[in-house]
Amino acid sequence: MLGLSLFSREGGWENSASAHRVLFSNERLVVTLNSSYDYPHEIRKTDTGEVLILEGKIYDRSTSALFDGLQERLGSEHELEQYLFDTDGEFYLYVIDLKNPTVKVFGDHLNRLPLYYGSRDGRWIVSRDIGFVQEYLRAPMDPLHLAEFLVFDYNLAQHTLFDQVFHLQIDEKLVVDSTLGEVTALTRHFSYDFSSKPIDRVDQPRLQKMASVFLRASKQRATALNILSLSGGMDSRSVAASLHKGGATLTGITFEDEEKSAANDVLIAREIAETLQMNWQKIDLTSASFLEDIEETIRFKMGIQPARFYFLNQFCKKVFHRFGADITFFTGDGGDKVFPDLTNSIDFSDDRKLVDLILRENYEFSISEAARLAGIDPEVLSQYIYQTIAGFPGKTSGRKHEYFLLTCRMKRYIFEGEDRNRRFFWATTPFLSRPFFDLMVQIHEDVKRSDDFYKRFIRQLNEEVAAIRDENYSSGKVTVSKNFYRWVKNKANSLLSRKQKEKLKAVFEGRKASKTIAGYKDLILNWETKESPIDLALAQKNIDQYSQGQLSLITTALLVHSIVNEN
Repeated sequence: MLGLSLFSREGGWENSASAHRVLFSNERLVVTLNSSYDYPHEIRKTDTGEVLILEGKIYDRSTSALFDGLQERLGSEHELEQYLFDTDGEFYLYVIDLKNPTVKVFGDHLNRLPLYYGSRDGRWIVSRDIGFVQEYLRAPMDPLHLAEFLVFDYNLAQHTLFDQVFHLQIDEKLVVDSTLGEVTALTRHFSYDFSSKPIDRVDQPRLQKMASVFLRASKQRATALNILSLSGGMDSRSVAASLHKGGATLTGITFEDEEKSAANDVLIAREIAETLQMNWQKIDLTSASFLEDIEETIRFKMGIQPARFYFLNQFCKKVFHRFGADITFFTGDGGDKVFPDLTNSIDFSDDRKLVDLILRENYEFSISEAARLAGIDPEVLSQYIYQTIAGFPGKTSGRKHEYFLLTCRMKRYIFEGEDRNRRFFWATTPFLSRPFFDLMVQIHEDVKRSDDFYKRFIRQLNEEVAAIRDENYSSGKVTVSKNFYRWVKNKANSLLSRKQKEKLKAVFEGRKASKTIAGYKDLILNWETKESPIDLALAQKNIDQYSQGQLSLITTALLVHSIVNEN
């Protein structure tokens, strides 16, 4: 569906990769590309017996300059890793050693492009396409990690919904031994120390430095035709102001669904566009193609993007039909990870309290509900979740919470969401550029707790844009304080069920319940096959108690299982 795949040369591989274009092959392995547009990649052979394959985009230097630098450092893996870590881009470098049965895979500073890998029954694969990995390895769904997915809407660490299929983490590299048929993830030499926060004061010169770095990252990513997904929040307006200030040709796009759940976004986005005197368009979404949209969403990411993101698939498809594939699609992704205090001032005495907090703030199904649906022991699921979160790096519970948000939430939501967009065109964000992210993770949480910290930054880009109200804390003309919004959110997490919270949010936004709830229920109640990865009778019995998010996850599990059986 998207990007490069590198896999063992087994009999019949041509059938598995029939839609792919072969980039390189020898007696041990095959490298293919699958994309519907001019997907960025480049291949070079060295004088010392390596094939170098670059996948993705580099922003702070030309690809020729990058390859020159790589050639100089191939003799030292330590120097090579540092060089790549300090390069601004969204990319992977595959180093195929023609003299030895070894392949090494190095990513950018955060491994921004989702990458999956695994080995089963003598086969091995590394691929950007999780569906292809599952199919090539014939990997079944794993009940434990299905239950984990039902709890959080994603898997916490390296696991996926499939047995022996893994997801590369932000601080890892891969080593493939094609003779043994093994793919090993190793901790790379260079990664971020999220506990180090030397910047304890942000004065005007520091704000100007932040704005300068952000502006440069935006300009380096801009191309001839730039489209920005513009909401009413702080993140996308920062990108709008930066691209506008940098002189980029820019069109803002805002979607509106049938329930008008994004009505405030539309109002404020239009105001932002008028303030910047930039082009702006609205895209209307419909529930008429609901079943088609959720099937496309599930097939592309095999559940890593659950069914509830179907409307974003439709949104990107409509952007593609309006502007084509030869665009750069900007979002404000990452702003919510670099500006807030991700420790949340947490200082618990033990990990159990941290696990309870993360569950309370992020759960879809409770552990007992998820375990019953997936048919596993609740204690096994509980222990797995506890051990995973307790094992996060960090000397304090606050640091572990920060790690959770930067690895689990950011990688599973933001990175995977960008990849959903890249099915149609290249997508990027300046918030997660190497220089800006590096600067922001050094700022102490005391600075980030200030309510006006973000607005002070935006003022450096455009004072008028900074003054426009924030959609996240307003409903039409009504605006609430950030502290009051957080208080309501914390109370809701503590006291309300998922369904009750959805109703409360709808009231705040002034809209009715989503029409798609009926679509989810109809699909679950009329599921034809007797085979199911979940306890279908239990799901059907309790269907009226479920929230829209919970219905989405059950639907996702059913559709993924259907595709696996089809494969």
